[in-house]
Amino acid sequence: MDGSILMITGSIRSGTSLISRSVDAHPQVTCLLEPYMGFFRSYRNALYDNYQIQINDPNQPITDHFLESAEIFEKFKIANLNITLIDSWEELKPKLISFSKSTSSKLIPYLDEISDVITYKDLFIKLLRCSRKAYGCNNTKIDGFVQGWVEFFVGPLLSTFNSARCVHVIRDPRAMIASWTKTKHLSHNYPFLMVLRHWRKSLAMASRWNRLYPDRHLVIRYEDFVNNPEHYIKQICKFCDVDYSKECINTEKFLDGNGNPWKANTSFTEKINGIDSSFTNRWKHYLNPDQIFLIEMLCAAEMDYWGYQRTIENDLEKEINLMLAPPKFEHSESGRNDWINKYNCEYESIYQIPIQELGRWMLYRQRNSTKRTLSKQDAQRVFLDPEFLNNK
Repeated sequence: MDGSILMITGSIRSGTSLISRSVDAHPQVTCLLEPYMGFFRSYRNALYDNYQIQINDPNQPITDHFLESAEIFEKFKIANLNITLIDSWEELKPKLISFSKSTSSKLIPYLDEISDVITYKDLFIKLLRCSRKAYGCNNTKIDGFVQGWVEFFVGPLLSTFNSARCVHVIRDPRAMIASWTKTKHLSHNYPFLMVLRHWRKSLAMASRWNRLYPDRHLVIRYEDFVNNPEHYIKQICKFCDVDYSKECINTEKFLDGNGNPWKANTSFTEKINGIDSSFTNRWKHYLNPDQIFLIEMLCAAEMDYWGYQRTIENDLEKEINLMLAPPKFEHSESGRNDWINKYNCEYESIYQIPIQELGRWMLYRQRNSTKRTLSKQDAQRVFLDPEFLNNK
């Protein structure tokens, strides 16, 4: 594989699109928008099959892994892409097209050039060659892509390709939820608890992969980026071993996957010119105290680890009441619900919080005793990263 590989990932509404467009504006970098979900789902199924981990439906969404077997992360930690395709290319190709047609449409015609693939490594190399033909040029040095929901797959990618790097974007959960509630153009109506649990998964994977691959995994806080974009773009350029380019902070140069000027997908109504930091604290005005309290309870471990200051004071009676009767989060009904309705399970209602979440909060609330009594395997099932129990 000629050149380097760059993966950008993070939870929804975390700023991955902005940072990916900024990186894509670099004359030596391409960064496709959400092109490979079909690839990663198929790889997930193959990996589970190899490790004899049951999966009920090969089309089910990527899970949040809350309370799943601790063995799963250990398998992902040692995995790579050099395993045989579980789907034929003829079966997998339509899935790649389905996920990429609205965001990276220029890639699709080049998929016809792919044949004779045996492993996911083979296929990924050929996909990157297609992406360079579709979006690159003679100066292209880095083949990049941004893909949400797939934080568990960072390790297998970095393990497979020594030239691969990952920029992992994180964001304050209160700002992320405020953005989610205000967004009117999401393609899917994600349930509240689903959004929060995948946010937790993203931050847990950010900490775990960063410890395992400190030289090839870079965590960027969205708030830091928009407050000082030039500094953090320079950091990303150094991380990717390319010279800094001013094009990366010139939003007029940002393009979408169809080659058109990119429009910032802000959930608020103002038109944005340039990279705007004014949205970072708007959650204080859009969320009420009970909503803030609940988010901080559900996300306390991750917030504390990554330096997002909580505002709540411990109040056991209020904590229990909010879990049993959580506040409503008004959300625009703008996207598809069909697949969510099929797979929602405990995500079924925005207004129900499973009792397991109260248990998780109490374990974290009393973490000094929890880390002495809870096994490492159970801590991993509950928190995904047991290191969170060492938070001050």
